[in-house]
Amino acid sequence: MSYQNIISFASKQPSFKCYFNNGRSLLTSNQIVSFCIVEDKIEKIIQLVKDSLYNDQSITCYVDDIEVNLNNLELIKKNKDEDIGFTIEHSLAMQKYPITFINDADFKEFISSTIVPIKIKELIKLTNKVVISFLDSESFKKKESMLFVESDKVPGPYVKWPSAIFEKYFSEKNSLSVPYLLPEYLFSYFSRKIFLSFLDTISEKKIDKDEFLIQIGDINSIIVPSEFFLKSNEVKRVYSITEYIFQDSHNFLERLWT
Repeated sequence: MSYQNIISFASKQPSFKCYFNNGRSLLTSNQIVSFCIVEDKIEKIIQLVKDSLYNDQSITCYVDDIEVNLNNLELIKKNKDEDIGFTIEHSLAMQKYPITFINDADFKEFISSTIVPIKIKELIKLTNKVVISFLDSESFKKKESMLFVESDKVPGPYVKWPSAIFEKYFSEKNSLSVPYLLPEYLFSYFSRKIFLSFLDTISEKKIDKDEFLIQIGDINSIIVPSEFFLKSNEVKRVYSITEYIFQDSHNFLERLWT
C-alpha cells in the first residue's frame, strides 16, 4: 500500500519529519512527512513516488516547493541532499487505510488540529470509528475510544453515538463534550479543552472563549484560567454528567437545567 510504504520508508531516512494540519474541509487531515534525498536511495525514492502518485490521488509530493508528477521525476535527482515531502490527505468519513502515527506526539497533534475543531453535528458523518496504527506496536493497547479503534480490529458498521447529541441544542457544540471521544490516557492532556466544551454545553451563554454564564448558587459566570487542568478521574466525573444528559433523548433539557 502506497501510504504505508511512504511512512515505513520515510521514518528510516535522514532528517525525517512528520506533522499534521487541517485538511481542505472538516473531517479531513493532512499528514506531511519529509526526509532528505540521499544519493544511494534515489532510485528507491523515485519508485516510491511513482507508486504513490499512480495509485492514490490523495497523495502529493514536493521537492524544493515544486510539485512532483510522473513527468518531472528528474527533480528528485537534481535535488540530492535536499528534502522531499509527501502530503497525505486523510478522510475520517471515507477512510481508505489506517492513519499511521510515529508516536504519541503525532497523535496529539492530529487530535489538536483535526478532532478538537469538530462540531457535534459533524460526528454523524462518521459511520465507522477512525482506524489508527502506530509504528511502535506497543502503543496500540491504549488508543481505543468512542472515536478511535486499533488497526487490527474491524470497526462496526456505524458508530453508536448517543441520540441526544444530535438534537439542535447540542449539535453546534464542540465534539469534545461527547463522553470518551478520546482515549482515556489523553484525558488530562486535553482536560482544559474538554472542560471548556462541557461548560459550553451546560451554560446559559458563552460570554467569551474562556467565560460562560452559568447559575450555580451565587455564581453568575465561570472563567477558566489558562493554567487550568483536570486529572483523568476528574474528567471522568465531568463526563458522567454529560452522559446523564445525553442518554435521555426526550428529557435532556430537563436534565440539563435540574
